[in-house]
Amino acid sequence: MFALRRGVSAMRARPLARALSGTRLAAQADPGVAVAFDIDGVLIRGNEALPHAAESLARLDAGGVPWICVTNGGGVTEDVKAREVSELIGYEIEPSQMVCCHTPFRAKVPDFGKKRVLILGCRDVVGVMRSYGFEDIVTVQDIAEDDPSRYPFIDWKHRPLQPSLEERPVEAVFVVHDPVHWAPDVQITLDCLVAAPGGPAGKQTIPFFHANPDLVFAGRHSAPRLASGAFLEVISHMFHKVVGSPLRAELVGKPTKATFDFARYSLARRRDHVLAARGQESAEEASAHESHAVYGGEDAEVPPFRSIYMVGDNPTSDIRGANSAGGPWQSVLVRTGIFSQGENDKNDPGRHVKDGIKDAVELVLQDAGVADAEGRGRA
Repeated sequence: MFALRRGVSAMRARPLARALSGTRLAAQADPGVAVAFDIDGVLIRGNEALPHAAESLARLDAGGVPWICVTNGGGVTEDVKAREVSELIGYEIEPSQMVCCHTPFRAKVPDFGKKRVLILGCRDVVGVMRSYGFEDIVTVQDIAEDDPSRYPFIDWKHRPLQPSLEERPVEAVFVVHDPVHWAPDVQITLDCLVAAPGGPAGKQTIPFFHANPDLVFAGRHSAPRLASGAFLEVISHMFHKVVGSPLRAELVGKPTKATFDFARYSLARRRDHVLAARGQESAEEASAHESHAVYGGEDAEVPPFRSIYMVGDNPTSDIRGANSAGGPWQSVLVRTGIFSQGENDKNDPGRHVKDGIKDAVELVLQDAGVADAEGRGRA
């Protein structure tokens, strides 16, 4: 009944929710529940929409239930990622509803925004970090071209850095998205981590931040593919072997507490947006909720939810993160991605296990008290 053609424009997708909200679904003013969806293995697989993705999101919108996407994917700005997924599923996802693996790095701008930082990863990681407010960014290629002897197995073109690394050293390393060229990436990262002037020889002297600890992800291939967490394993092992002490890494992305705190904050802002759209919040309050405003960290004041459902296919990422976050978080494991068979995962069991997004949203709508004419939650 609610099927949407894949590739439908965002301007044509949202009216479905508005039509639903005025007819079939009766929403409470504030249902007290919210949803965070993984993307790969829940909404899409590879470059194809999974069944019922668009209609399920439309029903949540129609019922006034706030939702966001929390993905360990990234490499592009939240605006671009939202647009990419919207086109795949045929339903509009707003940039403020998109939390990528690196989105919590916004909170590091006050400390490192004006310092020189090394960033690693594929796609548009430079554009991502600049959009957050980082001003002095260098890449592995920049540092290798500054001194080609740093990694002599590639014929780098000599381009000196201005100002030089001696004048302005790297003060933090950020792995923003999946690195591709692991050999030079590992070598240059090791150089930077132990090279700060005045630091002790053979010791880590600057912080290392890593987005997305996922070891694998579900793509178009029949078997899971290595993800950014695999690079974290390699750099951690090599650092310990070369330096002789463990790498001190600060992680963001699921299943870390930092990302689930950020998601809860984003859902609270999304709830304000939903209430404003329904005329239950003043225009002044609504105007304060811009896309990804400055996040105050884990101490940020967030009004309570009765339940927040994390719907995901990856037990070690989505489910472990929600189970560890505690409080209002409830994990929903779906069988449309990495987890596909069995009653539950034995190591990281979901509080609920559903066949896919349609059944997961049915559960949410029932908890929210959003009912159709027969009194059942619709999904």
